[in-house]
Amino acid sequence: MNREKLALATFVALSRAEQTISSDVHAPLGQTGLTVSQFGVLEALFHLGPLPQKVLCEKVLRTPGNLTQVIDSLEEDTMVKRSPNPDDRRSFLVSLTDVGRKRIADLFPPHSKRVEMAFASLTRDELQNLLKLLRKIRSPGS
Repeated sequence: MNREKLALATFVALSRAEQTISSDVHAPLGQTGLTVSQFGVLEALFHLGPLPQKVLCEKVLRTPGNLTQVIDSLEEDTMVKRSPNPDDRRSFLVSLTDVGRKRIADLFPPHSKRVEMAFASLTRDELQNLLKLLRKIRSPGS
């Protein structure tokens, strides 16, 4: 197989793997009443603490407009709150409330287990190699 066909086959295989993994990992979220984006925001804040909205955008791979809607809905459900950023008066910090912290603390362990199970067919070395290769694709030349 020439390089072009190999690259195309790899792209298709990677896309299909991502769809399968995402479906397996995110399917149970529907039962929680949270969207994938909402869960991502709660997870980021749970692990990283309060974040400026712009940084949160980068962490959860969402556009600023989309993230504003996600944060609005989480704020309505009293899971997050916005407060003035003491380091930059032009921005807000987003943080978990006690309600949000409890919710993500309950949901994260089974989520983490589903992620682990999605890669169960790979050995530890294969998983490390895959991570290294994916990072190389994401940041060519580094």
